[in-house]
Amino acid sequence: MSNTMNDLHAVGLNPFAVQLLAESMLKSAYVKHCGTQPLTFNFPVQREDCAGWIGVRITIEGVPADQQPQDDHLPEAGKMIQAKAVPQGYVLVPEEITDEMIAAFAKTVSDDLDWDAAPAEEQQEARDNLREPYRAMLKAAPQQNGPAT
Repeated sequence: MSNTMNDLHAVGLNPFAVQLLAESMLKSAYVKHCGTQPLTFNFPVQREDCAGWIGVRITIEGVPADQQPQDDHLPEAGKMIQAKAVPQGYVLVPEEITDEMIAAFAKTVSDDLDWDAAPAEEQQEARDNLREPYRAMLKAAPQQNGPAT
């Protein structure tokens, strides 16, 4: 994934939806007639989970092949959003334990444990045995906005 796609993902935007919008614009009659003239859309949004907002304004502009795109400020925005979303001293972890996490745990228990070499039944047993303790640890972890529930 490109840096721009990663940056979009980091700020919580679906990079593939943005790419689809960009490609649609470049294939549209608008670009053929108006060239690089910016185009602004206002999208009204009426959802309970967006309380306090009436929508978004998106401005898009075609960039010809013979021009360098201007610096975009998305990486800085991404850093600001990530800093607010993940406080210092915290990390994002998956809701469910992964095989990679189990393998790392196994190595801390014994250097002789090799997750990849373990039979499928033993791997499944480890998943089953670690799933609930992992969930309990996540539930007990302090939350950004207060104590664990």
